[in-house]
Amino acid sequence: MPRVFAEGTAAKSHETFSADTGDYTPSLEPVSSMAIDAHDLKRTPKNSPWKYLHASLVQFTLRREHALVCHFSLEGNIRGMARSDYEEMVAVSAEAKPAPENVDKKEQKIQDVCRLLSRRVNNGQKPDYNPNKAKAQRLRSDVMPDRFVEPGARKKNKLRVNILAAIVMEKHAFIVTDFSRMTQLHVVSSAVLLQWNDLRRGTGLWDRLWRRFRGGPDWVIELDEALRVLDNWRASVLEEEYDTAILDALLDVEGPGGGLGQHLANDLLNGLAMHPDTPSFEVCASHEAFHELRDYLPKFMATWRSEEY
Repeated sequence: MPRVFAEGTAAKSHETFSADTGDYTPSLEPVSSMAIDAHDLKRTPKNSPWKYLHASLVQFTLRREHALVCHFSLEGNIRGMARSDYEEMVAVSAEAKPAPENVDKKEQKIQDVCRLLSRRVNNGQKPDYNPNKAKAQRLRSDVMPDRFVEPGARKKNKLRVNILAAIVMEKHAFIVTDFSRMTQLHVVSSAVLLQWNDLRRGTGLWDRLWRRFRGGPDWVIELDEALRVLDNWRASVLEEEYDTAILDALLDVEGPGGGLGQHLANDLLNGLAMHPDTPSFEVCASHEAFHELRDYLPKFMATWRSEEY
């Protein structure tokens, strides 16, 4: 939903949505019965390569011509619900409130910093206001109906939700939501109906799905390739005598862990009883330390596919 997409700043750009059209053409897109929100129209560039997805953003489950790839960043998630609940949830949108004019700019900055440090971003809604009035008008959130709000929740303002995309079916809907708007979405389209067999390594679709976002091989379904990356990393560290901390190496999307997150990488190292600041060269130079890492990584990552998990 373009009305919810983040815009980035002058210092740092941010692209919420992108599309790989492939051999798909807009003429293949059927007429949708879903109404297009006026704010979505305003936020969609005239020459946007994904304009054909306007009213039917990723009905992959139904038509299988589009596949949605989500980079959840830190707080993004997918939630399922009845279609009637979804339609009620998106019935009313609201703008980000502009900053009060009588607030001192210095005091306003202090309040902004305190709000970020305490991570009080309205308990799941967008920030209280956006200092840029024009931007506040463009950035929208959907107002949460009262019946979805838990008793005892704060009622100073209407609670809001940022729905970046939705998969809408006959009776159900799945939404991609992120209070910080940092989640990124990528759609891969095909003129030929996509099949489940296309979601396998080695297919043309597989490469297209993961090309948009950087990252290493999957530690469960691409284990052999992931281990090769790990071995090649060790060779390069020994050759160049890198002293990068092992934690930083694991966080690198092109490093030995394929881009583990901060918490996950620390949990991994804790399981190895290895200090996060241990130089990568020391790990790689030690046959015992490196092979402990090599043996433990696949077991650790397999946890997230286990029945117990």
